Amino acid sequence: MRSNACGRKSLSTLLSVAFVATSVCALRAQEETPDVQAPPRLVAPVVGEQAVTEIGADVEAPSIPSPPATIQKASAGEAVAEQQAELSSPEATDDVSAPPSGEAASERQLKPGVQSVLSAYEKAQTAETLQEYADIIDLCAAARQAELSEKFATYARELSSWALNRRGELLAEQSHVERAAEAFRLAIVENTENWRAVHNLAVSQAQAGRRDDAIAGFARTIELNPKFVNAYFNRGELSYEAGEYKQAIEDYNEALKLAPKDAQIRNSRGHAYHQLGEFRRAVIDFTLAIKYDNGNAEAMANRGDVYLQLGFYKYAIHDFLQAIDTDPQLARAYQSAAWLMATCPKEEFRDAEGAVEAAITAIKLSGGQDPQDFDTLAAALANAGRFEQAQKAATKAIQLSPAGAEEPFAARLALYTQNQPYRSTPQPLDENPELRPDPAEIQQSSFEEPPHPDSVGQ
Repeated sequence: MRSNACGRKSLSTLLSVAFVATSVCALRAQEETPDVQAPPRLVAPVVGEQAVTEIGADVEAPSIPSPPATIQKASAGEAVAEQQAELSSPEATDDVSAPPSGEAASERQLKPGVQSVLSAYEKAQTAETLQEYADIIDLCAAARQAELSEKFATYARELSSWALNRRGELLAEQSHVERAAEAFRLAIVENTENWRAVHNLAVSQAQAGRRDDAIAGFARTIELNPKFVNAYFNRGELSYEAGEYKQAIEDYNEALKLAPKDAQIRNSRGHAYHQLGEFRRAVIDFTLAIKYDNGNAEAMANRGDVYLQLGFYKYAIHDFLQAIDTDPQLARAYQSAAWLMATCPKEEFRDAEGAVEAAITAIKLSGGQDPQDFDTLAAALANAGRFEQAQKAATKAIQLSPAGAEEPFAARLALYTQNQPYRSTPQPLDENPELRPDPAEIQQSSFEEPPHPDSVGQ
């Protein structure tokens, strides 16, 4: 199988579109009940892969920090019973002796610092814009200029950190990458235990190519919140893109302990298994991704790639066609189908015109800048006997390929100049040469997994 056997693109490619999308894999499910509307998910619109989880894409938005009881009661307009000794003292500067409303408020007002904290807390209930979050930050800063007790000073820092993180998320949505990263950094300065800000900053660092800093940030996120799935997933994605597939699998395993039915993580772990030649495990993960995501087209194409690489052409073409039927815009499903129909060593699976048509569709859908798409078109044209056109397409693939990656394209171009088509060679599966997609014939791997839930041969 060619270099795109797993259907993934480089991390840099994935992240380059992350901030301009309306959906980058997501700071997913948090434990707290949301008090604020979450921003849209940011999932990079990339075919067949998963990017590092993106900024501000919580399924649940970060909750406003819980204020001292005094603030909560004052905000609700209730009398405060706690700490009466402090409240009755004329020197008290940072607590409330009566709610700031009605006649009682005119007699016993909140002290200035606490009033600023209360105003910030009330604004936080409905804040949605950059300016509203900036107002909260300013109010918290003003409060800390006054003489606050340790309790209120700590809360002011926590609330400021919360607002800075939310502001950073909005800036990230608007593609202000550097300003967003600075907001996350300041949020951490205010509250070193704000794990959401730590995670968001790590994502920003990953997008800026600062891999070591991002890895450290995800590790710190895990330290602060060991149950946050996305920190494991994101660290695994960075390991995958560095070619550290075993390390990536370790993080995917931890993520799946917390979210065993997460199709995205299954899909990514399937990629890593595929790269390591763990084909049985890859098939199981892709199959479960299909099951858990109600017919995940990307996972279908990924599983088809495994079958194609192993020479199970009947099952491969089934998966590619199912993927296209499920998502007619999935470019790599057309590309994989075209590759099979153009290069299969078994004549009954080859379709000259069908391969050319599918390859052209893949190029149109992907934007015409992927060298593998043109390599596939070249193979399809050569299979159809159109060798001069095949040479032009192969030359285009070489021109688009990164430095040092031209060799396989050039080798196929040499065939086409001799009027010879390219034929792929299936990889033998030493472990089990009779791998099939039905439950009775796919044995469970050494780790605990449910049996294969899908029967492709039906």
